[in-house]
Amino acid sequence: MRFTVERESILSALSFVAKYAATKDTIPILSIVLVEADAGRVTLTATDMDRVASDGFAADIKIGGAVCLPADLLLKSIKIASGSEVAVASDDRQATVACGQSKFKLPVLLASDFPAMGMLANEAPCNFQIPADTLHRVYSKVGFAMSKDARTRFYLCGISWVVAAGILEFCATDGKQLSLLSVPAPVSSIPHVIVPEFDIPAWEGEVSVSVSDLFIRLGCAGQTLASKLIDGTFPEYHRVIPKNETSILFDRAEMLSAVTRATLVADAREHSILFAGKAGKITVSSRTLRGEVSDKVAYDGDDFRIAVASGAITPIFKSFDCETIEWRIADAGSPVTVHDPKDASRVTVVMPYRDSRVTQEASDEQQEAA
Repeated sequence: MRFTVERESILSALSFVAKYAATKDTIPILSIVLVEADAGRVTLTATDMDRVASDGFAADIKIGGAVCLPADLLLKSIKIASGSEVAVASDDRQATVACGQSKFKLPVLLASDFPAMGMLANEAPCNFQIPADTLHRVYSKVGFAMSKDARTRFYLCGISWVVAAGILEFCATDGKQLSLLSVPAPVSSIPHVIVPEFDIPAWEGEVSVSVSDLFIRLGCAGQTLASKLIDGTFPEYHRVIPKNETSILFDRAEMLSAVTRATLVADAREHSILFAGKAGKITVSSRTLRGEVSDKVAYDGDDFRIAVASGAITPIFKSFDCETIEWRIADAGSPVTVHDPKDASRVTVVMPYRDSRVTQEASDEQQEAA
C-alpha cells in the first residue's frame, strides 16, 4: 500500500477515529487503526469492540491495499511532524510515514486480523435523520444525569430513546437526578433502546441514524460512529416525575454561584444543601464538620424548605442556559422538578435529601413564633 495525502485531511480523520481505539486493552489489534486505500479514497476505522468509528478522505493512491497501524503512534507522529503532505507506504512487515523532513517507521498488523464490524455495515430496521443540534442538546442537557455505576446499575449508564405519541424522548437518570428532553419524532416508532455515552463530533446539519435491537449507528459528513446498546430495562421514568404545582422562580446564575459556595464544605455523596425560602429570600446553606456556609438568593414564590444532595443540584443548574429557573415543589419529602419557564420540551428532577435540618429549623421557627 502506498498513498500521499494532505496532512490536514489525514489528521482530521485520525483525530476522529483514534479516540475509539482501545488504549488499555491487552489485545494488540484493538489498539490499532485499520487503513484501507482503494479507488482514490482512504478509509480509517478503529474500535474497542463496544464502539467503532470510521472516516475517510481523498488521496493520491499509488498502490491500493489495507494494513493495521498503531492508532496512537500514527496520530502523534503526524501531529508533531512539519510539512503539508503525508506519504504512507507499507508492506507486511512495517510502514513508513513521511511528513516534511520527518520519517517514521511503524509496526504493522495484518488487515485480516481486524475484527469484523457488523455495526458499520449491517442493515437496521429503523432509519431516520435528526438535526445535529438536537444530538448536541441531548448530550449536554440530558447526558449529565447518566449513572457512572457500571457494576451494579449498568442499565442507567446511558440515555433512553423512545417514541411515544409522536414525541421522541431522551431520558437519563442516576437515581438522584433525572433529565428528560422531548422533540418531535422523526419516525413513527423506534426500538426502545438505551444508548451509552457518546462523544458527539462537531457535526452540523442532518445526522443519519440507524437503530436496531443491538446497535445504533450515526453518520454525518462522511464520518460514521456506531455503538452497541446497553442490554437492560430502563425505569418507567414518567412515574417519578411529579406534577408539582407550587412554583418558585429565581435567577439561575445567582443560585448557581450560591450553590457553588455551599459545596465548598459539603461532600457530593454524603452531604446536602438546604434551601429555605421565606419572604422573597432563599437561604442556601451547608453545614459539615469542615465548616458552614450560608448565602441568600432572591426569589418569587411561597415559603418552602427542602434539602438536596450537594452533588446532584449543581449539574442540573449548569445544564440550563436560561436566565430564570423555575422549581416546582410539593413538600420537603417529594422530588423537585426544575424547568426553563420558556422551554416546555425539557424537565429535570432532583430527589430530596433526608436532612434533619429541614424539620429541626422549621420546628425552631414555630417555637419562636409561639
